[in-house]
Amino acid sequence: MKSSKPLKAIWQAGIDLILTPTCFSCGERLDRAQDVLCRSCRQEAIPLSDNTCPRCYSLMEEGKCPSCDTGDIFYDFAHSAWVFQGPIKDVIHSFKYQSYSSLSTWLGEGMYRAFQEEAKLLNCDLITPVPLHFTRKKDRGYNQSELLARYLSKKSLIRYERLLKRTRYTASQTLLSKSEREHNLDGAFAIRRNKSVHGMHILLIDDVFTTGTTANQIAILLKEQGAKSVNIFTAARAA
Repeated sequence: MKSSKPLKAIWQAGIDLILTPTCFSCGERLDRAQDVLCRSCRQEAIPLSDNTCPRCYSLMEEGKCPSCDTGDIFYDFAHSAWVFQGPIKDVIHSFKYQSYSSLSTWLGEGMYRAFQEEAKLLNCDLITPVPLHFTRKKDRGYNQSELLARYLSKKSLIRYERLLKRTRYTASQTLLSKSEREHNLDGAFAIRRNKSVHGMHILLIDDVFTTGTTANQIAILLKEQGAKSVNIFTAARAA
């Protein structure tokens, strides 16, 4: 019988206790068991460029932000630790789709370093993750955004809370157009029972920021319920 993804990850972890594990990007043996990427791949992990919007970190085009200039953004600020390409993309894919939940520590540590360097992220009352529909969470075994949010909360000492839930199953946003993404998420989120966000500064955590549609939909919901500000922080941002 074919092994499930969680069992495969447990089996791989057992092997890694005996042998030095391999780089999650190039497959070379690592110098230290606690490493995730080899030295060469670590050097290829790209932080965000200086040529980015100071509000949403989209790449600027002729001095203008292609996202913020549309006037359709409802979150206040968005930031990411890395660009979603190369070795970082490989690590996040392993974390998200191959049951390597332990990668949340390495990714979370990188996010915490970026978090400390961005003053706009520090002004928050609580940290909350983008929710995953229960059927997808059951298949994956965990919500990757929740693991990152918990790690950041533990390191920063800022309160963690699961504010949100998915009210319906939605198609993956990956292959949809911008318009399809927006309609795909209509009514897909709700605030959990007995949760209040009135007057609060919320930091929303996700693994990858692509077009910002998910962040925008959640920001609208939170602000309708009285949140004072909603900032977005992700491990990586699509190039």
